[in-house]
Amino acid sequence: MDLRDSSFLQCHVQLGGSSNQSGCSTPTSRDQSVFIHYSTDKGTSWMQLRELGYDSYTRPRLLHVALPPSAKTKTTRVKFWQPTSDDRPAWALDNCFIGGSEISPASLEWMPDREGDDEVTVPWIFHPGGRRLGGYCSERGDAIVWGNDSPSKSITLKPVIVDENYMMQFKIAVGCAERFLCCGANNSVALEYNVDPGTDNWHLLTPACHPGNSGNSGGGGSDRCTPGEFATASVYGTDVYTRWTRVTLPLPEHAFSGSTQFRFIQPPAGNEDTPSWAIRDIYVGEACPDMCSGHGVCSAGRCICEDGFEGETWKVAEVTAEVSFALRLGSRFNDSTCNVEQTPDRAVVVRYSTDGGTTWRTISVHDPAEYLTPRRVELNLPEGAKKYHSQLSWWQPNHSGRHRDQWALDNVEIRPSRRTDDQRRQQQMTAVSQPPYTDNCPPPGCKGRRGNARRRHKREVMRRRGGG
Repeated sequence: MDLRDSSFLQCHVQLGGSSNQSGCSTPTSRDQSVFIHYSTDKGTSWMQLRELGYDSYTRPRLLHVALPPSAKTKTTRVKFWQPTSDDRPAWALDNCFIGGSEISPASLEWMPDREGDDEVTVPWIFHPGGRRLGGYCSERGDAIVWGNDSPSKSITLKPVIVDENYMMQFKIAVGCAERFLCCGANNSVALEYNVDPGTDNWHLLTPACHPGNSGNSGGGGSDRCTPGEFATASVYGTDVYTRWTRVTLPLPEHAFSGSTQFRFIQPPAGNEDTPSWAIRDIYVGEACPDMCSGHGVCSAGRCICEDGFEGETWKVAEVTAEVSFALRLGSRFNDSTCNVEQTPDRAVVVRYSTDGGTTWRTISVHDPAEYLTPRRVELNLPEGAKKYHSQLSWWQPNHSGRHRDQWALDNVEIRPSRRTDDQRRQQQMTAVSQPPYTDNCPPPGCKGRRGNARRRHKREVMRRRGGG
């Protein structure tokens, strides 16, 4: 095919199914995945374009893949291929399209305080009940604001191309300076996506993935949850977001398409008022480096860092580390003052983040039944957590309200692990061999400015001594 003017490949795909019927069984291993390859030398050699994960397409899904420059030739071949397997599940393609100009934009952005902000360039289609106002929740500049009495509260963005290494960022405030129950069903704003514009097929961008339901839709979770990885749903309420909060999200594969739409929506509450809310500083597009590490605004693929942060590399920590702590969940007596439901989603999950809390990785899960009395826990930090600016989190996914499902954490220690002399010498050699950081080519991202306080203190001492 002549793909010199083409931009993407798009089609509907299904691999196996969710039942165990003959020919439609659930895939169970990577060798049952389907791979997309392309060749520019008449099939002599093939290069991989995308791997369709064996556990990601058990239901029909729209696939969108941007074509790399190396695939845009006059004689490109494309094939879908599944490795040989004795029990290969069936797979199907439909409505495949290769080529075309990109109809949807590759990014959306709205920064109301920037030049060029007008009604032509805004990224939304409509926002019923919302008004553009300034000063909401003491924020300088404009935002789209929905009041308590708005009958309909939502904002739908224009279709946009979403592909690998894309992200979404926005600022949101819900119920600022208002009194509402923190966990009311109608007090939250949901972020949803739709890969079939014109239909009502909206889904939460991030489903609730908790211990006991991760990767198991039958357990109350979602088949879009990855086993062993846990996350809160993309729902924003008056429990956390009563002040302006910047949210940064890597866009998952199930949102990839050539015309993905996003919307923020607050369900109606009949005759009752619901909290006001507002949104601003929207960005959807290619991810900024490290997604600005949670300390900057992503704009046109570049980070605008917060005060006190600047570009700096991640460096591997010079000492490996262990973390220890005392943990208790509820009590053996299970009375009104100290209790916990002994279910998986009441567990405490220990997680780490190396990008300012944008994404979290699981270290361990602690079941309530094992911690009804205080226990000491010691953990080795995984290699991915051994970085400067790493954060640790102890998180309970669910609770039953006030005075329920209590837990306590005490005596947290983070310390170097016990190393052999050989390990210590090897680590010193590695530290010496690292190239020095220079200001001539600062790497991207928004990291803290280490050493600034020390330099300011030294200058102040010299000034007091008369040294300039």
